[in-house]
Amino acid sequence: MNVSENGLVSVDTTLEVNFGLESHGIYVYIPQDYKMVWTVGSKKLTRSYHWPIINLKVYDSMPYERSIVDGALYLKLGDPNILITGYKNYHYSYDFRLRDLGLDGIELFYMNLVGTGWELPITEVEYKIILPKGWPQDIFLYQGPQGSTQTIETYSIDQNVLYGTASNLMPKEGLTIYTQLSDDGSYFNFVKPKDYSLSIVLGSLVLMVAMFLLFQKVGKDRPLMITPQFGPIPG
Repeated sequence: MNVSENGLVSVDTTLEVNFGLESHGIYVYIPQDYKMVWTVGSKKLTRSYHWPIINLKVYDSMPYERSIVDGALYLKLGDPNILITGYKNYHYSYDFRLRDLGLDGIELFYMNLVGTGWELPITEVEYKIILPKGWPQDIFLYQGPQGSTQTIETYSIDQNVLYGTASNLMPKEGLTIYTQLSDDGSYFNFVKPKDYSLSIVLGSLVLMVAMFLLFQKVGKDRPLMITPQFGPIPG
């Protein structure tokens, strides 16, 4: 996982799967929506985030299908016409973009390295995370089901690269990393969302002018014509 200063996160994953029974492949679960309750001082702040997956690539000519279920991206990797047993590798990569968390300048690196949607046990996880400006001193890794507070410390740091492992994750268990990077918004230089307000205003004006001209040409009522009628003079 490579994290850029502008908030772009690039993830490259290789799965080594041991199929004890014949199977066509696996499902991969990648969360995109997060709802968090943060404690900032004496306040509890509820925030929702949507980090859509972009630039998805599946390697080695592996057939796949993608779908969205409850906001998460699911990949179906494998050939529906081929059954496999034993060991099989699956390689895929994707990007997503972090945004400001809305916590008054506090910047955190809070990330699911393994989401809690996996249906199969995971024997071992090896990971490498590269940050743009190095790592803080306090780093927390949580392993277990959603909401777990069980921490592990099986990692090492070399400058701005963190290496780590985790073992024996049961189905629906995840691996999450948490650390505070800044309290004044100075760590990331996020890409500002595009402001479309001016374009919308100009577009509305253009549409109004076009409608007015069209009305003048084809939609305007013709003026009322009074046709005089002549008859004999009374008398």
